[in-house]
Amino acid sequence: MRATPGTAARLFPTGTGYLDALQDPAACFADPDLAAATPQCTPLGLPRPVSGNFASVFRMDGDDGRSWAVRCFVRWFDDLGQRYDAIVQHLNKVPGSWKVGFELQERGIHVGGEWWPVLKMDWAAGTPLIPWIESHLWDGPALAYQAVRFAELVDELRRSGVAHGDLQHGNLLLAPGGDIRLVDYDGMFVPTLSGLAANDGGHRNYQHPRRRPGEFGLHIDNFAAWVIYTSLVALAVDPLLWGRLDGGDECLLFRAQDFHDPRHSEAFAALDASGDRVLGQLAGLLRSFLDMDLGQVPPLSPARAPMPVLSAPALDQPALADRRRLLRALRDEAAPETFRPRPHAPVAEVSFTHMPAPRGATAGLAGLALLVLLGLMGGVLPLPLGLVLLAMVAGGGYAGVHWLWLQSPEVAAFRDTQAECEEAFRRRDEARAAVERVQQQRAAVDEAERDARARAGRAAEEVQAGRDAALRAIDQDVQERLAALAAREQELYRAEHTAYASALRDLQRQVIDADLGTRSLSSFAGLDDRVIYALALDGVRSAADFVDVFVENEGRPSAEVAWLVRPDGGRVKATGLTVGPARGLLSWRRGLEARLSASLPARLPEDMAGRVRATHAAERAALATQEQQVRAEGARRARAVAGEPGAGAPGGPGAGGPGAGGPGATPGAPATAAHQRVRLDQELGRAKKVLAEAEWSLEGAERSLEAYRGLTFLAFVRRIAGLA
Repeated sequence: MRATPGTAARLFPTGTGYLDALQDPAACFADPDLAAATPQCTPLGLPRPVSGNFASVFRMDGDDGRSWAVRCFVRWFDDLGQRYDAIVQHLNKVPGSWKVGFELQERGIHVGGEWWPVLKMDWAAGTPLIPWIESHLWDGPALAYQAVRFAELVDELRRSGVAHGDLQHGNLLLAPGGDIRLVDYDGMFVPTLSGLAANDGGHRNYQHPRRRPGEFGLHIDNFAAWVIYTSLVALAVDPLLWGRLDGGDECLLFRAQDFHDPRHSEAFAALDASGDRVLGQLAGLLRSFLDMDLGQVPPLSPARAPMPVLSAPALDQPALADRRRLLRALRDEAAPETFRPRPHAPVAEVSFTHMPAPRGATAGLAGLALLVLLGLMGGVLPLPLGLVLLAMVAGGGYAGVHWLWLQSPEVAAFRDTQAECEEAFRRRDEARAAVERVQQQRAAVDEAERDARARAGRAAEEVQAGRDAALRAIDQDVQERLAALAAREQELYRAEHTAYASALRDLQRQVIDADLGTRSLSSFAGLDDRVIYALALDGVRSAADFVDVFVENEGRPSAEVAWLVRPDGGRVKATGLTVGPARGLLSWRRGLEARLSASLPARLPEDMAGRVRATHAAERAALATQEQQVRAEGARRARAVAGEPGAGAPGGPGAGGPGAGGPGATPGAPATAAHQRVRLDQELGRAKKVLAEAEWSLEGAERSLEAYRGLTFLAFVRRIAGLA
């Protein structure tokens, strides 16, 4: 289908206009399938739109089970019909399960008293990429497989001579079975469109920062494909990146700012710090592409891309629950739970099993002490000497038994366990201090980041306020200039209408005069030949030679004189012409003129109308040119205020400058907040793990130490003495 002539100049309906029309499909659609279908509605009962850059898309469900997506355009380009013709002709020649059938209908939908084009597409069954990722976030092999499948799809598109033009999460659907479907072909490139400019620049969070406005060709998907592939592989390796980098917020993992300022990118920092070889390679490749032009970025293919691991051990349910809780914590959906170490097995109480001294030794010491006592009692030994001997026997016995107690294997094991417990206490205290230290550093980084963001936010608000004011001023200026041009156009229209009406009156007068010129005065019965002859001498021979009658001295019958008024205003008085016949002659003329009026032309012939239009054509064209210039200048000024590339000279509101971002932006400190946060998060994770293990080890050491509580010296003596 070709675009309707003049379509580009028409102001297309808004999404609200389409929404109102779709409440009555039978009245608004020309296509019988769509006229009999029902729009998918919101809970309020209104048709549910999905708004895009070019169109609002509505789902229509038929009674026979078929469904369609209807793209109702809010923007149009003169060559959009030509592009769709070329796309459908090329897609019919190439295979692929990724395609969705479509038909561009010129008389598609009736809105506001006019017919507008729509794109009728087969409804593509499948799950959008972001919901699919969230439902498979903990299935690493599935994510890795889809990354490889995506690389194969991009390679297939390239070999077919096709570039989608806007590869991004919203245009990728995952069909049952793993097939990937592509939707939204407005910006698609096929070989027969070579030489045209792109009509859209694609989603900003997937596009190369050096993509030029209008850049078009087979290479335009290359960078976006690498972005999507890298994101899928990264999530297959570490699904927690989805929470850490706020994945799913109009992106997968990367945003436009990451590409404009990779040195300060939290996404690149996270991939660099992951420790995974494949992620490190992909981050390096993606970063290197930012130093190239888009046309130099190599295409993605399974042969070129670092491949992820397609198989990985499944997480058990407790580990999976821990990962999910941590993801909720990273997304601020729940507070992180306290680590709870696994319980230790019960420890049996230890008792003495190896007795180093026989009971006879104990009996000998007791007998020696008894002899000394008997010697004292019998007076054989002096009291001081006896007491000394008793003390020596008792002290020697105690020292020997105590030494034997210390040398027992059980007491040695107890002392080793006690040392281990003290070491576990020391490690636990060091781990706690390390966690507190990293937490304080992380809090300091967060505080600095909040302060920086607050300052940046205030600065951004000031810049945005300036931009908004500048945009309002531009819009007001454009509207005033357009209003002046519209007023001039109305004046021109009125002047042309007046000229047309005047030319038509002249033509009608000429027709009447030509006919009246054939009506001789002799055909009027109220005149005699003498009067007719006299009038002829004065040039009045037909009904065309006079237009009125003037009566001199009217009201005085005896003095009244009749004059015939010529078309040029001159008067003719004929001898013998009285007032009565003169007025009868005028009535005769007016009767002829009245009968002619019924057959007069109602419009100018095309050649005469063309001459009327030609007298105003140049001014009309000049007004149209001025209107286009005013709109183009307003759009250029607005782009310059918004800071879009190629919009004008820098330095105006919103223009780039130091710190404005981009590959050439002034580099900041090497240790950026993003890198510090990633590093400290990893360090904090390691410190918490060390603390958890230290607390668990300490608990085990304390439980082991408790097993030795019965190995006292008294218990040892009792055991030696045979009392236990």
